[in-house]
Amino acid sequence: MRRNRSLEIFGLTILLSSALWRLPTIAGALDHETELVAEEDRIDRRELPAMAKIFREVARETAPSVVNVAVFLGGPDGREIPAGAGSGVLISADGSVLTNSHVVEGGGIIRVTLSDDRVVPARLVGRDPATDLALLDIEGEDHRAAPLGDSDLLEVGDWVMAYGSPFGLNRSVTAGIVSALGRSDIGLANYENFIQTDAAINPGNSGGPLVDLQGRVVGINTAIASRNGSSSGIGFAIPINMAREVVGRLAAGGRVERGWFGVRIEDLPRARALALGGAVGDGAVVLTEVLADGPARSAGLRSGDLVIDIGGRRTRSANDLRNLVAFLAPGTRVAVRVQREGREVVCELTTARRPTEP
Repeated sequence: MRRNRSLEIFGLTILLSSALWRLPTIAGALDHETELVAEEDRIDRRELPAMAKIFREVARETAPSVVNVAVFLGGPDGREIPAGAGSGVLISADGSVLTNSHVVEGGGIIRVTLSDDRVVPARLVGRDPATDLALLDIEGEDHRAAPLGDSDLLEVGDWVMAYGSPFGLNRSVTAGIVSALGRSDIGLANYENFIQTDAAINPGNSGGPLVDLQGRVVGINTAIASRNGSSSGIGFAIPINMAREVVGRLAAGGRVERGWFGVRIEDLPRARALALGGAVGDGAVVLTEVLADGPARSAGLRSGDLVIDIGGRRTRSANDLRNLVAFLAPGTRVAVRVQREGREVVCELTTARRPTEP
């Protein structure tokens, strides 16, 4: 009897040990099941994961600042003929609306549809075809203006959301990422520095805002690369930092006057830039010609100079230099640092008014 009793106790001990060994596994399974139940409860209560909440909140906060822009011409029988349509964004409480120049280039009667579906007349303050931007004004002092961000802080891979009226569907929103930065030579404007995004942009989105996940406008949707006229995942937006410069001048005088150096430029081949080393090792711009009647000649710049920076801002490409000079107002004094025959030279230059500006 004692032997059988000992065997029973030994068997119970083994079973107990086995159960204790499995407790973490059992507890883990129970915890997982509890998490699943909690997640189902959250879904039932329409509670969203953190990322989804961010998209929802940005969409809600930005929508009141997005407008539809429509342009009409007077017909011979007195009827209004649609002449253009797009989107825009309110950038001030007193009714400043930023949009694309090509949306309103036909002139005529401009009307803006607000987020509450009110249709109000708009006045064209000015437009700048060279950057494809235009500034409108509507009456009122209490409009919901969108906050403006800093497009220089954008990085490839950042989430962004695009707003507008694609195919007339007001206040539509799409999401994607920043696919590339500094896109130029697209052929859309004279001065290009586009943000590329895969957030869907379609006809009617032009002039609408591209915003980051803090709800700040970082770009103005402008165009797409497409073979069929609809989004193919390649959209372009004007950086808001470029737009700020244009808006300020349009608001002040209705047009943009640009600075001029009086030079012809081209990109220095990368292999040659690397061979030169120093400040131009990661890209440079070479002055191929310094015009006799331009401010660059007066400042002492020479053909063959390699431009390093203008006013402390690095120039890594001919497009960089072209944009920097264009946004210097005529009469601006600026230091131009160049590399010449292996040494650095700084020339003080006063910009002239670009001759081709109207």
